[in-house]
Amino acid sequence: PTATVSTRFTRSLTLDEQCPPNSPPCHVYATIPQDSAHYAFINVHTSYDVVNLVILYDTWANYNATKTLKRSSQSLARQFDFEAKGRRTLHNVLLSDLQPNTLYRFEIFYKNKTQYVGSYKTLPESDEEAVTVAIGGDVGISLTSTKLTANLNKTKPDVIIIGGDAAYDNALPSCWYTWDLFLGMFEDLNKNVNNTIPLIIGVGNHDIGFHAYTNVTVDPNNIRSEERRVG
Repeated sequence: PTATVSTRFTRSLTLDEQCPPNSPPCHVYATIPQDSAHYAFINVHTSYDVVNLVILYDTWANYNATKTLKRSSQSLARQFDFEAKGRRTLHNVLLSDLQPNTLYRFEIFYKNKTQYVGSYKTLPESDEEAVTVAIGGDVGISLTSTKLTANLNKTKPDVIIIGGDAAYDNALPSCWYTWDLFLGMFEDLNKNVNNTIPLIIGVGNHDIGFHAYTNVTVDPNNIRSEERRVG
């Protein structure tokens, strides 16, 4: 007789719950729109039951003077129920009307209290002002990737660009945990530099599921996968 064990079963035994109830955010990271001098997205992963989240924010200079945060923005929340230990709510919050090249304080507020305090520095408005950019790709979650990401604290980049093949999840819902490890590397860096460095992430073949083990047709107008995905 032949016996098989699903990866869903092994994950249930080996992984901890990533975004448990009654806890601070499990991930906080920044991304940017086209106008990176005046706007920013703060993205937050919370437990599945958190659907109402607000970010309070102001410049650090104003906060140090008044000890208050005068601005706020409500999140756009989407719930994801991958499996028991990976289920969560993803919140996208737009911070608007920001001042260029300025350090901001933000507080993530839900369940009647501040759950997280962070810093975010906007990019300059003028093309003549210097910006430090770290560019890479094929990141994954290896020991080499972890060391290289940690070493970025020596240069303190203003923005990080990843040109595809980020977490190597291969577009498989069952590989959700790779993103927890991937985001964790950059969150460790953010703590070391005391800034939520924005990420710009491109799309590569391992992000859409186009790799050696799949039967995928890539068309300019459509991407279709015939792979049978088993969790």
